[in-house]
Amino acid sequence: MGGRRQIRPAGIESPGLRDGRKALLTFTGPHAYVSPIVYAKPIAAPTWNFTAVHVHGVLRKIEPGEATLAVVQHTVRAFEKEFGAGWDMSTSVGYFRQLLPGVGAFRFQVTAVEGMFKLSQEQAPEVRERVRREFAGRDSHLHRETAHLMDRWEREVSAASLPSGCPVAHAG
Repeated sequence: MGGRRQIRPAGIESPGLRDGRKALLTFTGPHAYVSPIVYAKPIAAPTWNFTAVHVHGVLRKIEPGEATLAVVQHTVRAFEKEFGAGWDMSTSVGYFRQLLPGVGAFRFQVTAVEGMFKLSQEQAPEVRERVRREFAGRDSHLHRETAHLMDRWEREVSAASLPSGCPVAHAG
């Protein structure tokens, strides 16, 4: 398991990005602020519902040249597919080759993965449902996505027959 990434100009030495160095990548998913008003309790504190994955691993330098060009092309294809407008990079490959001396690339050798989430699971079912409904009705896509995950978590917990309100903050 691993990945390739483009990160910095090759001529700039960064002590934090040495070959063989241990590193942590953090990926966040949907997250949303929970206002205490949703709890409908006289004494409460604000909190944050979130999802995240921490990936531990080791950096492995990719040598300059065709391997680095492959990382650049892979990155362009991924971003063009997700965010672009169908741009064909074939006419720019020569230009990419000119840029390679300033591009540093590495592989990330994964050693451990930790998935974490806090989706109000420590609250009573009726409070969780209030939070989920409030999130689902918001204009913020992050609130709506968090509501969707809360709904999914409830279904999966019910299917697994875990105790109601069972706090699960770490799944790895």
